[in-house]
Amino acid sequence: MKRILIIAFLSLLSAFSLAKGLQPEEVLENSDFSKNENGVVIFKNAFDLLNENGDYPFEQNRAEVISEDPLKIRLSTVYVDDESDKFTKLEQQQALIYAVYQIFTHTKYDSLDITINSVNFDMINPENQKVLKNKPQINLVITREKALRVLKQVAKVDSFDSLVVLQPTSDLEVIGYSPSKNYQLLTSDEIRPLVVKYLLKK
Repeated sequence: MKRILIIAFLSLLSAFSLAKGLQPEEVLENSDFSKNENGVVIFKNAFDLLNENGDYPFEQNRAEVISEDPLKIRLSTVYVDDESDKFTKLEQQQALIYAVYQIFTHTKYDSLDITINSVNFDMINPENQKVLKNKPQINLVITREKALRVLKQVAKVDSFDSLVVLQPTSDLEVIGYSPSKNYQLLTSDEIRPLVVKYLLKK
């Protein structure tokens, strides 16, 4: 049994070592980006980053770049009728972590003014989704320096670069762009509330 486990482990290790991953130039064909000294993708501005990611579509009123200098943005979760406050809170916490660490990992901004709120769900006309004024929202102004301090404190890593895949373990991972296990840790149920607490701490 032990021998079988060792062989399985070595096979898995070999598969990981052979994974080539994808170069960002193969995937981000329509985006204007550069790479830092470690190969992490750096976008020219917040709009390009958020638009390329597509997690909060501009055309569905789920993202807005209010100002570029200083950077001020809005991200909105989608509120579905009868959604629990607990679920809304969870989604907004995820969006906050996303905004902070995507911006500081993949752009050169030194500060971020972010509003996280919710829009109504409109399956037929998502472009008409409106910000819900009667739902909770998160407002935060944060510097790159503070976001890095929180990252060091919670994830025990010393660089934003650690939040992206640099050594791929899958052929589908985009080198310098796909989120790493360190980023997934930040958004896990166990760690997420702590990350948000430290980010919001004055």
